Amino acid sequence: NYFNTICAGCHRKDGRRPKDMHETLGEMTDNPWEVMHKLLNGNPGEPMPALRALDNAEQIAMDILAHLRTLPKEK
Repeated sequence: NYFNTICAGCHRKDGRRPKDMHETLGEMTDNPWEVMHKLLNGNPGEPMPALRALDNAEQIAMDILAHLRTLPKEK
């Protein structure tokens, strides 16, 4: 899936990294609009890439968001 290919290298498969994140990726899905914005546009000042440059970026971001909803909500 896209998460394992694009995101897990930094966030790990459980979405609990990097350590300086205030919330796990699972917790962040409580605000899906913010997650979609970060997925599509990256995170300024961070190495997180923007997916907007990919073909089908919106669908890829929605697929990743759907996967994030399955991740743990606690650190």
